[in-house]
Amino acid sequence: MSPSSGQSAVFGLVLALTGQALAQSELMLVVDSGKDRICAFNPADGTTSNLNFVPDDDRMTSPIEVVATPWGTLLVSDAGSVARSSTTQEVVYVDDAILEYGFNGQFIRKVVGGLDVTGGVIKGVGEGFSGLCVVGSTIYFSYCDSAGGVDPPPMPGNQNAIWRVEADGTGLQSVCTALTNPALGVVRDIVEFNGDFLVTDSDGDDIELVQVNGCSTGAASWHNSNGTNGINFPRQIMLLPDGVGEIFPDARVAVGGFSAPAGIYVYDASGNELFPYSVPGPRGLGQLDNGEWIYTGGTQIRAMNPATGVDRQVLNLSGSSFFYVTRVALAPPCPADLDSSGTVDAGDIGSLLILFGDCPGSVPGCAGDLDSSGAVDAGDIGSMLILFGPCS
Repeated sequence: MSPSSGQSAVFGLVLALTGQALAQSELMLVVDSGKDRICAFNPADGTTSNLNFVPDDDRMTSPIEVVATPWGTLLVSDAGSVARSSTTQEVVYVDDAILEYGFNGQFIRKVVGGLDVTGGVIKGVGEGFSGLCVVGSTIYFSYCDSAGGVDPPPMPGNQNAIWRVEADGTGLQSVCTALTNPALGVVRDIVEFNGDFLVTDSDGDDIELVQVNGCSTGAASWHNSNGTNGINFPRQIMLLPDGVGEIFPDARVAVGGFSAPAGIYVYDASGNELFPYSVPGPRGLGQLDNGEWIYTGGTQIRAMNPATGVDRQVLNLSGSSFFYVTRVALAPPCPADLDSSGTVDAGDIGSLLILFGDCPGSVPGCAGDLDSSGAVDAGDIGSMLILFGPCS
């Protein structure tokens, strides 16, 4: 389904909790790149809920991360599959994309991907789309080029970059690129942090700070590691707004270090390392309600108690390759809060006006269709005015 003028298919299917819907209000989603699917786990204790929450539909080829959107859908970053150009013999990744799904597992559309644009926008070399986050109606993603001009024959240049695209698929542009800022390195994960972004760099083994409006003066290392005594091959970033209880009350960030000395590394708000937990090859990280940290590595999903250091196996599946972990709510808590500010206010009226028009396919309940009429119109302005104020 292609985006329509003025209102994209990104605002298409609303949350439809059918067949695969689960009783709990939140889920811990884990990407299984080996079997091209999204698995669901209970955020209370990590027990399995549904290994095929978003099943393999032959669209995902190497998914890395899944995130929930403010408009009630899921976005999946897909690194694509490796190929070699028959003309240039360049090693390239094809089918790399940001894909959108409903919470019922139904495919909605490809937001962006498969690009080899004149002028060298996104070349498709390296490992494709990796980290992913959504701020308001803007999607930010990291493009990981681990080839970086190294894999023979020579690549056309280091394509590592942070990109952004609007929710309707327009406005694709780079925020920060390694071509002009070599300090960015090989980018993996990206998370919003104090109004800017933290980005993991598996080449320099650093965690970089990237400003939301770009990095024209270069990316600064929020944490600089030598990869020997500190984190090596950093992957997913997990924010810890409440610290780690009485153990590390100043802890604000945990990152999985995939290679030796493998472990989960904990940092304060300024990037100072507080403590490394030695665990086997973590890629993805998430926090369970029981105090444990669930993490992924290869065919395994494990859980570690940061208070005691006790580590246990949650799941081990042959053929699976588990990547990033994301906690999601099953329903948008405040559908009139279109800009996810926590309050229904004038900003949401502006967002609503942008969405004016028929819902894609005239399916009722698209973003902004607060009265489920099948269109965003004057009736929805009235509905929004009634809901003005803080989300409850």
